[in-house]
Amino acid sequence: MKHAPGGTTVIAHRAEPCAAPCEVRPTVRGSGSPQSWGTEVAEGVPTKILIIEDNRADARLMEEILRRVGFGTAEILKAETLAQAIEVLGRVSPDVILLDLTLPDSSGLETVEDVLVYAGTTPVIVQTGLADEALALQAVRIGAQDFVCKADTDGGALARTIHYAVERKRSQHEIACKNQQLRETNANLRQLTFAMTHDLQTPLATLSGATGSLATALGDTSNKGVARWLMRIEDASRRMVDMLDELMLYARFGEQEVVLEPVRVTELLGEVLDSLSCQSPEPRMAFEVDVGDACVLADRAGLRRAFENVVGNAIKYAGGVPGARLTIVSTKSDQWTELRFVDNGCGIDPKCLDKVMLPFKRACANKPGTGLGLAIVRRYLEQMGGCAHAESDGKTGTTIVLRLPGATLGAGSAA
Repeated sequence: MKHAPGGTTVIAHRAEPCAAPCEVRPTVRGSGSPQSWGTEVAEGVPTKILIIEDNRADARLMEEILRRVGFGTAEILKAETLAQAIEVLGRVSPDVILLDLTLPDSSGLETVEDVLVYAGTTPVIVQTGLADEALALQAVRIGAQDFVCKADTDGGALARTIHYAVERKRSQHEIACKNQQLRETNANLRQLTFAMTHDLQTPLATLSGATGSLATALGDTSNKGVARWLMRIEDASRRMVDMLDELMLYARFGEQEVVLEPVRVTELLGEVLDSLSCQSPEPRMAFEVDVGDACVLADRAGLRRAFENVVGNAIKYAGGVPGARLTIVSTKSDQWTELRFVDNGCGIDPKCLDKVMLPFKRACANKPGTGLGLAIVRRYLEQMGGCAHAESDGKTGTTIVLRLPGATLGAGSAA
């Protein structure tokens, strides 16, 4: 999140890459005594343990403890300085690192940060004295897997800590890799959807234009039945283009920056209602707007599209009948503003209210559409820090509720 000139807030959407190649190490399993853990671990991981400790007596003691609790087959690597540790990490990839926080060339949390840079996916366990536990906890917060007290000479805590640290780090890395794979798959699907919808729009536009030209060329001399079929083809082509536009919008959702600014609801709603009214020669629904001076913190373009989808959805499902009406009101609660779009149609089965805000879900199967309209509304609202939901008793209409942070429209702000 960053701040743009004029007091607006810009939210950038970027995919976070996986920190390291997705190579999952063997799972560590163990139960019972520390000795039995050590035996099982020695058969799998860790096979290499790096001790970063400048006190040679402490390093030897640590190695003896490791051998005693069952890590006897592991290769023990040692480094007395941060520079030596970096050199070792450049040559080999240990399964676990035991790190002293006080080295000749580095100390404190900086030591942890530097080692983590070169450790990659290797778990780092901090060794600490009794007086350094607060510092060790901070080390865990910045990325170390755990800490052990040097005073624990029986090795039980050390064996458990190594066992769990390796397993946790392995699980974290596996999850990170799965998330990266999921991001890549989603990106590929978005690109495929965008390419397909773009390629389909061209022949549909040609079909719609050709149908209109043919109807014009035939004029009044054409058979009335032919004219009706041409109108149906043109209308179906136009609706298909609209559906592809919606699908393309959903596929590319999240790629654009979101600029939050104070937006006056009544003016933006007026623009949307005027635009939708011009699309039909005869009004299919009456609009009643009573939002007062409501002002919300939102992305203007995103909020406009949300309004278009909510109103368009009401026209599609409740419009075209005598007395069809959409009432739009606003309420304020604490720092929030609620906009309620209330139609007087047949309503939605209460059992279906949750799913109508999900992608590709529709309340009425016999109406044309992709089932993306309200899903796009929900995603826009969530992207702007708000939320959206539907209300209905299934008999007396449907209410779509948009909840957004309230705002004050100051001098020089966008309307």
